[in-house]
Amino acid sequence: MAPTSYSYLFAAVAALLLLGAAQGPFAEANAGVNQFCVMATYKDLCSAMAKGASTLQTARANVLQTALDEARSLKGLVPKLMPAINQLPSKSKTEVLQTCTEDFDGTISDIEESIKALQVGDMGTAQTHLSAALRRDCRDAIQELGVNSPLTNYATELTRRVDSCMAVLTQKTSSR
Repeated sequence: MAPTSYSYLFAAVAALLLLGAAQGPFAEANAGVNQFCVMATYKDLCSAMAKGASTLQTARANVLQTALDEARSLKGLVPKLMPAINQLPSKSKTEVLQTCTEDFDGTISDIEESIKALQVGDMGTAQTHLSAALRRDCRDAIQELGVNSPLTNYATELTRRVDSCMAVLTQKTSSR
């Protein structure tokens, strides 16, 4: 019969080998993905947003700032809706432009509030505001009028960025 210490050593080595084998395909599938983005739906986008962050706090700050920059850029594109909505009655045009402007203002405000909450360590508030940043009023208003929006792809990209932010914000520690 083997001494007890050899039994524990064998069990430890076997566990490490099994763990390594189980992580092999996972590690390969996530090669090049920032360690704080492995659970994100859009891993490559999230990794680009994390900008090489090596700490969770830095990754959180980077992804939020990148989403904020995207939201600000998108708000600046609202006037590009004019050719798509030109055939609508004046009141409808005004309402669509106002709805879209308010939508993006709200998204910007919520991401800014998430950043402020993160800076003081209030993760609950940061996550709440980030969830609220996902708005669809502009897309819904345009869709109801049967207009093809030139902003659809940009809005989808912003949604993906906010989703990536949420993946990083909800992490407790490194995923690797």
